[in-house]
Amino acid sequence: MKTKDSTAASLDIEIRREIDRYNARLRHCAAVVSGVLDQAHEVWEELWADTRDPRTPEEIIEGKALERGELPQQGWPSFLERLHLLGYYLEYSRRLLAGSVPPEAGPSGTGNQGEEER
Repeated sequence: MKTKDSTAASLDIEIRREIDRYNARLRHCAAVVSGVLDQAHEVWEELWADTRDPRTPEEIIEGKALERGELPQQGWPSFLERLHLLGYYLEYSRRLLAGSVPPEAGPSGTGNQGEEER
């Protein structure tokens, strides 16, 4: 027969295990979101670099016109693809933090996983 102390001790152990499991899930979620946001930041840096004004400050002050085809430097299709990818990373992070992303879905970079939930 279990004593009151042994029952309380086993309950404490079970509670501690549940807390540890919950904390492990939180750490995993934070690591996934951090990784996705790192990817999003890399895409943003590429977009920023691609849309920077190629003129020097002096040329801007002098009023040199920006040629129509100069921005974005890698072309519009590439720019729009990366802009869509950035949006996908941010949307995935938002849904993950809101708890609406199933565990098997992940940011593959193609934008097609978990689309049926939108």
